[in-house]
Amino acid sequence: MSTIGFLTSDLMFHSRVSQSLNDLKSSGKELTLSVNRSVEKLIEKLLVASDVKLIIVDLSLRELNMEDVTKSLRDSLPSVPIIAYGPHVAGALLQSAADAGVESVYTRGQFDHRMTEIIAEYTNVS
Repeated sequence: MSTIGFLTSDLMFHSRVSQSLNDLKSSGKELTLSVNRSVEKLIEKLLVASDVKLIIVDLSLRELNMEDVTKSLRDSLPSVPIIAYGPHVAGALLQSAADAGVESVYTRGQFDHRMTEIIAEYTNVS
């Protein structure tokens, strides 16, 4: 079983990501979602998880400093890709994620529309 970390407080969108993981089960690969709104607590959960494949960051979290978040994640889980998504009207926020060095940054609409495909790409599930 592989794990995907999800830094968010949005329960509605959390359920959409969970549904995407269920959609990917037909590939024969079991993916589990580890969710938290605190990067420190998420890292704690991921360090004991099996085979972490991807970390997704919701840029609409309050008081989110992407430079600090990315550094913490890279220090603890250096080989795990990080992607981020946020509101299309928050250009500075999206740019801060790109500047922090995450692998990919999406608007929320882009991520929502292609979520299953994006997760499959990063977890090598087809």
